[in-house]
Amino acid sequence: MTKSSSTTSAERSALIRQAREAARARYARWDDRIFDALLEDPLDHIWRALKTRPPEHRLASARTYIDLVAAGIGEGVLHGIHGEPSSLLEAFIRDKVPYWFGESNPDRHGKIAATAWNIAAGGRAQAGWIDQYLLANLHEFVNPMRLKETTAELLRPVLEETPAAKWNGPGTVTVLTLNTSVADFLPGRMTTVTPRLVCIADRRRDVRLGVLLMPNGASRCLGPMRCDGAEMTDDDSLPAIRWTVADVSIGDLRISLPLAGSLPQEALALPSGFLLASLPNSQRLWVIDSP
Repeated sequence: MTKSSSTTSAERSALIRQAREAARARYARWDDRIFDALLEDPLDHIWRALKTRPPEHRLASARTYIDLVAAGIGEGVLHGIHGEPSSLLEAFIRDKVPYWFGESNPDRHGKIAATAWNIAAGGRAQAGWIDQYLLANLHEFVNPMRLKETTAELLRPVLEETPAAKWNGPGTVTVLTLNTSVADFLPGRMTTVTPRLVCIADRRRDVRLGVLLMPNGASRCLGPMRCDGAEMTDDDSLPAIRWTVADVSIGDLRISLPLAGSLPQEALALPSGFLLASLPNSQRLWVIDSP
């Protein structure tokens, strides 16, 4: 190890020590164990990824990440290095920021850290379901310089106003196989989060999946998702709905149901033009949409 690299490593250790001391004095819920665990591998990744950068740039990026971790622990959003993250902010700090830092210019790291924190903390404060919806779409946050744009694109379909459907047809049927997201998932109670977002509970376990409802057969399962604030709603203004083992009629619109073979056990009708159904012994979800 050269004198320069030895000095830089010593300065890095000093940064960690100073951040720890400041956080202990500032935060009542401070946890040294989590701090050490969250810095070990992520900070090493950042350090190695920036090895060709000037020492002062590496130290500045290290300081930014150390401060971000300290704030996350102090605010109670970081719980450890293992297991699934419980919030978007935890996922950003723990799983995304180290790689974003390693793949971008150090002069952008302060902006990346601040933007990531503001987006995640803002979603959390606004509504619990927004935080969980964005967390379910974590894989969409690829470019750290487009975090605001990605967030806006993700939120647009679930926040935009949706006109009431006339159910005039044509109707499109999408069959989602939910056990590809969670093994042995058996769909049960359905709750509405927004006109385009629903939560499906497992009949046997405390597990829920988010489903994004999109027209023209583009609906998709988002994977596991906590759905804080979701309520069971059904649209009484819809035309009469009549089920058979092979199809469903909504007013004068008749739609065949592929792979069905029995009457639904659970169903949910939404004024936005979506009708959802699950069958007694099936891990599939039928999503019918019509303008």
